[in-house]
Amino acid sequence: MTGNTLTSVAMFGFIPFVALVFLACRDKRHAVVFSFVVGWLFLPSTAFPIPGWPDYTKATAVGISVLLGISLFDFNRLVKFRPSIYDIPVVLLVLCGAISARANGDSLYTAGSEIVGASVLWLIPYFVGRLYFNDFEGMKVLGRGIVYGGLAYVPFLLFEIRMSPRLSEYVYGFGGRANFLENYGALGWKPLVFMNTSFETTMFMAISTLICVSFMLTRAQKHIFGFPMWCYVGGFFVMTIACKVWSGIILMMGGLSLMLFIRYFPWRIALLAFVMVVPCYVATRVSGLWNGMSAVELVSKVSTRRSESLLTRMENENLLIERAKMKPAFGWGGYGRSRIRNERGEDITRTDGLWIIIFGKNGFLGLMGFIGVLLLPLGLFMLRYKPKMWRDPVMAGAIPMFLMVGLFAIDSIVNAILNPFYVLAVGGLVMLRPVRRRVPRSAEVVMAERQMDARRRRNIQIRDAADRTAHA
Repeated sequence: MTGNTLTSVAMFGFIPFVALVFLACRDKRHAVVFSFVVGWLFLPSTAFPIPGWPDYTKATAVGISVLLGISLFDFNRLVKFRPSIYDIPVVLLVLCGAISARANGDSLYTAGSEIVGASVLWLIPYFVGRLYFNDFEGMKVLGRGIVYGGLAYVPFLLFEIRMSPRLSEYVYGFGGRANFLENYGALGWKPLVFMNTSFETTMFMAISTLICVSFMLTRAQKHIFGFPMWCYVGGFFVMTIACKVWSGIILMMGGLSLMLFIRYFPWRIALLAFVMVVPCYVATRVSGLWNGMSAVELVSKVSTRRSESLLTRMENENLLIERAKMKPAFGWGGYGRSRIRNERGEDITRTDGLWIIIFGKNGFLGLMGFIGVLLLPLGLFMLRYKPKMWRDPVMAGAIPMFLMVGLFAIDSIVNAILNPFYVLAVGGLVMLRPVRRRVPRSAEVVMAERQMDARRRRNIQIRDAADRTAHA
């Protein structure tokens, strides 16, 4: 699926475009954010096969373009990078695919392809986040970039909500009928624009909502383009609801609830419970302590259709867990070996959650890397900054990034949708440090200092006059 001529121009022309962006921007953080936002929101969701290399995708185009721009136009920052012990989980996650491939007898080429693919999805965004968004000001820059991207997406969302998700077909020549059928629900069209799924679009609007709420509550930024922040909070909230993907809406409401709760009840135990959702779920599922049937019974009291969907999901997950336990250390590697097939070789299971995909392919090695990448920055953030600090304007950008990573971790239980903004935030949160800058003084403090200086000069003059009188 490569689309029309414009698809090729956009995908391969994005590299020189990003170079021009880096050349034009004095602050390279702005160039990085602009490149990621424009690339991920507007490039087509397609793949170009390259002989001898992994497919050239949207993630490849964005990651390579930004890395090349940094190498050419911000090399001094690049050479100042120093590895940290906190980088171990992401390195483990990148290498586990190659280790699994070799453990299952695959070729060196396959192992190398696994490393390249994981580097594009995880290592490059993480590395860029470590370089540019490792302080509170950088977090604000990333947050503003996501909000501006959300604002740019609003007209396209409104078009697809009214006219159906066909923009990809109109612009790039593919999508069309498949998107038309998959994204229609009881309440109407679910917009897609140029992303892979309507859920991903909904989550981008939800994250924009969280960022605007954080800016408004902390008063770190009162206006955007002359309009007060409450306008953007309301607008993004309505657009998230209008996307009509209930899982994304529920995650947004959960993030908003936690943000407001911590603001008025700064209890670290609430943050700990939020962070521990994923490890507790994975531990109980892998160990067999919980088979998920109690959740199915609970959902059946609300909706029969939803309970049937959840039952199918849990049954498939139980089968895949047992399959993964046959090779627990390094997993089954690629080529679909972690799946379950019938006598005719047909795949009879469905994988939804990112965690079970990684566990099946890369075993406990990959699972440890994946959970470590997501939980380490959240844990460090909790230890470094007390919940009482969530009212401070300097935290306005870091708070929604913390929530975004945590919500992505929870979503990974049931979905396998990754975008680079999550990993950028992970890289920034791991090494987050305060900005050292002089605190602006109030007018009263300045006046008091001037009065003290005047009294000091007057006392010196009186003392000098007394000395001259004594000598006379």
